[in-house]
Amino acid sequence: MEEVTINYINYKEYIQSDEWKEKSKKWILEAGACERCSSGYGLTCHHKDYKNLGHERRKDVMVLCWNCHKKYHRVGDKRIKVAIFQKKLEGAKENYKEYVLLIRKLNQMKTEFLRKGKIRGISKKKSRKLIEQMNNG
Repeated sequence: MEEVTINYINYKEYIQSDEWKEKSKKWILEAGACERCSSGYGLTCHHKDYKNLGHERRKDVMVLCWNCHKKYHRVGDKRIKVAIFQKKLEGAKENYKEYVLLIRKLNQMKTEFLRKGKIRGISKKKSRKLIEQMNNG
């Protein structure tokens, strides 16, 4: 699976950090058993979601035995991939919105140039050059 950076924290690096190890150790000791099957062996902490990654609270994680953790990821793998895709899509939408706003602004500048022979705040000569660049590029 590709390396994921969530909220500017590299997940792979974070789960290997001393900070995460201390948090998860504390929560595992508090729980004492798997929250799905009640096994007391091979306990790990599993993030329910990644909204508070790096600042998670107890309610953001589940204590699971290794077998339940593996099962959860097999079932949850599709959901995780969809979440990654949605994050990328949101970024693309933002870039697209910026692109549309830029195109609108350029079209307004072209319209202003055609009406007045120049763009507001720019000399006629510079306006002509700018419009030529817009048309060529």
